[in-house]
Amino acid sequence: MKRSLDRCLAALGAAVLLTGAAAPVAPAPMSVGELLKRHIIARGGADRWRAVTSLEITGTHTSFSTPHPFTLLRSRPNLYRMDRTMLRQPVIEVFDGQKPWWINGLLGNTWPLPVPPPFDEVTRREAVFETPLMAPADGGHKVELVGLEDFEGKPAYKLKVTLGAAEETWYLDPATSLEVARISKTVDFFEEMEKRSYFSDFRSEAGLVMPHRIDMEYGTRNEVFEITRVIANAAIEPDRFRMPPPEGMGPLQSLAGQWDLKIETRPGPRAPWVAEKAASSIVLRLDGGLIEEHYSHVDQGFPVELLRTISYDRFGKTYRVTSTDNFSFQQNVMEGTMADGRLTASNEKTGTAQTAPPDRTVHSRIILADILPDSFRIDLESSTDAGKTWNTDARYTYTRR
Repeated sequence: MKRSLDRCLAALGAAVLLTGAAAPVAPAPMSVGELLKRHIIARGGADRWRAVTSLEITGTHTSFSTPHPFTLLRSRPNLYRMDRTMLRQPVIEVFDGQKPWWINGLLGNTWPLPVPPPFDEVTRREAVFETPLMAPADGGHKVELVGLEDFEGKPAYKLKVTLGAAEETWYLDPATSLEVARISKTVDFFEEMEKRSYFSDFRSEAGLVMPHRIDMEYGTRNEVFEITRVIANAAIEPDRFRMPPPEGMGPLQSLAGQWDLKIETRPGPRAPWVAEKAASSIVLRLDGGLIEEHYSHVDQGFPVELLRTISYDRFGKTYRVTSTDNFSFQQNVMEGTMADGRLTASNEKTGTAQTAPPDRTVHSRIILADILPDSFRIDLESSTDAGKTWNTDARYTYTRR
């Protein structure tokens, strides 16, 4: 509606010229450097912007004709997080300084995942703290002044911005040197398309001049961001930008590392404990969604090498522990839950119990407890009466190297 009104006013201005009224004075020619200098001053000045280390911006985001609150966090040099709701689904886009990740309910991903191509490049560009016009000297990009043109019925300086392999077009108001519009590329449901962003309602926040309304058009979509609050140099926790571990795996992330291992075993409930030392290596796989442990030791005279994994099934709402060794050559699968920082899992329902002569079924259970930054404990238990009673067969004490 606003742009239609602008066109009407432009047409009215043309009619005035035809009746003999004085034509407006055209802006004087200038270099791209002078234009960008004026733009930076209009936005509050380079010194004031350099003094800003973070921004917390909140307001209302309207998409699919529905308004919802949004929060945008920025921290130098390129930490970025946008939280909003679209079609009643969470849409969170983050750049942690190295890679983008998101929670995108519109695509059915309600848990954190790395952003796939081609969406990732869009997020990387949005993550830059200042616009390419605000940091032309050190932004690693090129800005060219195309000239003074008519943009939707009004004169505007047209700028071509080259960002690596990507290009954008910016328009600046000759009178204020503030941005009018930006034409860039975006991706919507895996389709790349042109995106037009229109900037208006500029206000000063602690000396920083910023647009408080941004209208966006791409494909058949329209979005509006209306800013209600800006906090400069906000205290933003670094964890806001880090991709959280997969569901259920947060309490287990500290298990990763190199460990000195004390192993105590016994051949029976009344037999004495036999202690030995070993070394364990535990690594995180699949963005922290799988914990993998490898160690070797001597078990009652037999050299044993073991590979153990721990994961969480977010659909089945269960932890799953697997272990495979070069003695039994059987993969033991145990399932269970965690309560009060204590993980308990058994193979009572997984079909991986061992059979011992004479026709005895031996179930196993693992208990992982006392998890601290530099230590934790594992007990291995067995049952020959279908889980009614359990005997502790081995105790493992881990101390970080």
